[in-house]
Amino acid sequence: MTRKACARLPWRIVEVQSCVVPYAVACCFVLLYFCDGDGRDYIHTTVRSLRTDQRVGPRWDRWKTRLQYYIDARGITVDNRKRALLLHLAGPSIQDIFATLSDTGTSYMKALTALNTYFTPQKSLQFERHTFRQAHQAPNESISQYVTRLRQLGEHCDFDKYSLDEAIKDQLIEHCHSHTLRRRLLREKSTVSLSSLIDIARSMESANFQAANIENASSQENSEFAHNTNPQ
Repeated sequence: MTRKACARLPWRIVEVQSCVVPYAVACCFVLLYFCDGDGRDYIHTTVRSLRTDQRVGPRWDRWKTRLQYYIDARGITVDNRKRALLLHLAGPSIQDIFATLSDTGTSYMKALTALNTYFTPQKSLQFERHTFRQAHQAPNESISQYVTRLRQLGEHCDFDKYSLDEAIKDQLIEHCHSHTLRRRLLREKSTVSLSSLIDIARSMESANFQAANIENASSQENSEFAHNTNPQ
């Protein structure tokens, strides 16, 4: 984390190099869980794009999870300290929003519930499901990575009788990048479980990888043999 990146955070952190070890570790932990990839404050980004970002509800949920990781790791159990930490780490933008909310009480859970109520209506099921169905497997993405990404996207789709597993099965068959795998999966009965489809897909991935290595090695040996038998 660079000094410039740290400067973007809504709270102040002294240079890690000048800290004693325990506090340095704590600082690193905060940076890990409360910043996204380029060092921007996660919640500040969310608030700044609140009016245009259809995914602010899910993003708020992810930030809460990171907050809970930090609270648990630091062993913070005193309620007023947890409440103060929530508002402090969220930054000025969230604090300004919080000041306008009603029924915020004096406890940590009251504050968290008030913010949940504010952010949750921002979630659009239609947009979440659209995003889920547009998720194609990337060329360099394994089946396991693709299924994990689908599960993360599907968490906010509120699938009812049409379960998340069934939705992932459909996505896996429709949008995997391997035509051979798609044909193989379509041979299975519609009642086949998602775990069975994943096992088949992983087996084919592994077989393709191993076959490619063998074929490449064989091709290289043939080239070397041809070169040795036909000296210049």
